[in-house]
Amino acid sequence: MATIGGDRRERRRAGSNPETGPPPASESVLWHLHRTAGVVISLEPRAVAEPLPSGGWIRPAREPRSAADCRGRLRSSAAGRASRPGGYRVLVGCSGGPAVQLAAIAEYCDMIQAAVWPGARFREFGPILRPARPDGGAEAFGQALADLLGRHVLVGTGVRSCGPAEPGDALDRILRPGGAAAGPPFAADYGFLPRGRTAARPDGLCAGLG
Repeated sequence: MATIGGDRRERRRAGSNPETGPPPASESVLWHLHRTAGVVISLEPRAVAEPLPSGGWIRPAREPRSAADCRGRLRSSAAGRASRPGGYRVLVGCSGGPAVQLAAIAEYCDMIQAAVWPGARFREFGPILRPARPDGGAEAFGQALADLLGRHVLVGTGVRSCGPAEPGDALDRILRPGGAAAGPPFAADYGFLPRGRTAARPDGLCAGLG
């Protein structure tokens, strides 16, 4: 897989996928190459976004020893096959590696097309650097990301590790951050609204399986 880095304006002029032609007018060249040609996007600070059949995987730029194992688990899970229509999974982190910073996730979010955003579901798959709460604990990933972006985000409770491929079928197991398997959660996705800002209120804050 090729990696495109450097100034974002230069990355947007990088070219088009010869197999699919130039990108539609509604999306950048970089986003088009990421989704159609397997291009890895360089993010700041010190992270990359690796394409997956179901979306993207944001991980540390310098791969830890556990990266190959994490990649294998993801590709054998639901993340390794195409999402249902309108769905887009964003996996964040790699167990055994340094924490991914929210700024890198926000840069990737800035590239996601407006038409794709409603179907975007974020999943923790490794350490993520989050601000501290007044009580000394770490802020919830979804709340920290919603506050940073100033918009509603959906964060999943895990990645489907096996089970029927049809949307709406029962969830068998999920992969927790670090790769441990667990049983079905109460809900697959939880919504977070930004605090202190005006944001469009979604239909619900608890979503179905994705």
